[in-house]
Amino acid sequence: MNQSAFNRSTARKTRKKKKRGRPQQAIANKAPVGDVKKMVDEAIGPNLQTAYGIQVVPEFPAPLLLSVDAIAAVAAITRYRKGRFRSA
Repeated sequence: MNQSAFNRSTARKTRKKKKRGRPQQAIANKAPVGDVKKMVDEAIGPNLQTAYGIQVVPEFPAPLLLSVDAIAAVAAITRYRKGRFRSA
């Protein structure tokens, strides 16, 4: 291993150690909760996903949910009108 590769490897390890210590320091310094959550999500989340083989599932898309509600509303209104016009 040449000297520059060794220096890069050492620098990476140092950065990882600093990142690991940031959430603990933030908690000790009473940083805002949002900042701590962001640090934890960036530092710990990917490690847990890798360690336990967790797959990230995207959230259910809101536009699709709204379109399903709209279709259900049209169906309900149509059935109501059909029933109402028959009895009149």
